[in-house]
Amino acid sequence: MDGPAPDAFVCPPDCGGCPGGVCKLTCSGGACTCPAGVPCAINCGATSCAGPIDCSKATSCAIDCSVGVTCSDVILCGSGDCQVKCGHLACTQTINASSAKNVAIDCSAGTNCSKDILCGTGTCTVKCGHLSCGGKILGDKASDCSFDCSAGTNCVGDLVCGSGDCKISCGFMSCSGALDCGKACGCSCSRNGGACGNVTCPAKCTAACGPTNNCAC
Repeated sequence: MDGPAPDAFVCPPDCGGCPGGVCKLTCSGGACTCPAGVPCAINCGATSCAGPIDCSKATSCAIDCSVGVTCSDVILCGSGDCQVKCGHLACTQTINASSAKNVAIDCSAGTNCSKDILCGTGTCTVKCGHLSCGGKILGDKASDCSFDCSAGTNCVGDLVCGSGDCKISCGFMSCSGALDCGKACGCSCSRNGGACGNVTCPAKCTAACGPTNNCAC
């Protein structure tokens, strides 16, 4: 009988091709939804993806919002790894990866990532540019967390780490919210090379979880 073998991969019809078994989606105007059961890579061009981006049923998500004013609604990841890259003035609503495993959010282009960022149970890595990361960064369910807020005025909301290693890097005018490493097994929080002043440290660490403290996991 003709047709694919029972276990052969079939690229979902909504995809613009599946190189390497990854569903490629180029989304334009409104909402963008990944098919279920496959890894998904979404590309949003300038002024596109104005509706929600739903990657909740995909096995992993890589979402590129790096070009222009784009991705202006909620971004929702599934239970696999989740990567989101946000350009200048992009990603203006919540990035919800709370069900994901390893999460990497790149907001280094600046003036973006305006709302909360929620991580899942794996690693949580967030890099924030000038005037970015305007909401909370919640890694409270995560293992190791790394929050880079060293570039300019950013990270105005609370930064919360999970049970693994917690690394927070703050610039002179950044990290104005609470810095919570209280659940972490280790903590390093630096502000322009010195210690942070508004941080909750693990019990074994001295106040401020400074870079010279012996606070490793």
